[in-house]
Amino acid sequence: MEFQKMHYLLRLTTAIIALFSISVSTFAQSKGFDISRMDNWKAGRLIFKDATLPEIAEELQNWYGVKVILTGNTSKKIHFNGEFDKDKDLRSVMKAIAFINGMNYDLEGEELTLTVE
Repeated sequence: MEFQKMHYLLRLTTAIIALFSISVSTFAQSKGFDISRMDNWKAGRLIFKDATLPEIAEELQNWYGVKVILTGNTSKKIHFNGEFDKDKDLRSVMKAIAFINGMNYDLEGEELTLTVE
C-alpha cells in the first residue's frame, strides 16, 4: 500500500474544528463548535445546558459507553440543565435526570432504557 503526500490548507477560526475522513482522505470544517464542551470533557465535567431528550441520550452514550433506548412519550419537551463530576456513576446521574424530568430508567449491563411518562 502506498501513501502519497497530501497537502491541505484549512483555515480555522474560533469555534471551528477540522474533521478528517480517512476513507476519502479529505478534511471538513465543523462550524459552531462549542469549545466549552471539549474543555468540560477534558476536565471531567458532564454538563447539560438546556438539553433535549435526544441530546441527553447522546451525551450519556458518549460519556458512559452505554446504549440508550428511549421509550414512552419521547416527544415530550424536555430541557435539562445540570452538571456532574467525572466521579459520579451513571446511576447517580440518572437519579437526578429522571427525578427532574419525570421519567424512569433501567440500567442493565451496557444498556440504559429511559421511559418518559
